Amino acid sequence: MSTATVRVKYDGSTLSLSNDGSTWSSDCSFLTNVSPNGKIEWVTETNGLTITNIEITVNNDKILKKSPYEQDGVWYAKIKDKDSGRATYVIQYSVNGVEQPEFDPEMIIKRT
Repeated sequence: MSTATVRVKYDGSTLSLSNDGSTWSSDCSFLTNVSPNGKIEWVTETNGLTITNIEITVNNDKILKKSPYEQDGVWYAKIKDKDSGRATYVIQYSVNGVEQPEFDPEMIIKRT
């Protein structure tokens, strides 16, 4: 089972995401490719940054086997076994206990 990792950091004013740890984006058009029947995980890389919720807002029933859940500070979701699909999601987060504006990137299923 393949796992796509989304790294999440906060630079003092902006939330940024990366699929590879070297190229970062604060653009809501940020995309993550996920494999059919795989997993996606969201990992924070900034002290004091806490993901408080991840909610699939478009196509939840068409792309996920299991809704996002948190375990030991890392968020996970399981992807359905299908050839293609696209979903928009919202990341709710806080920095040092202070809630911040939501961020809404997308994930795409691609069979490789």
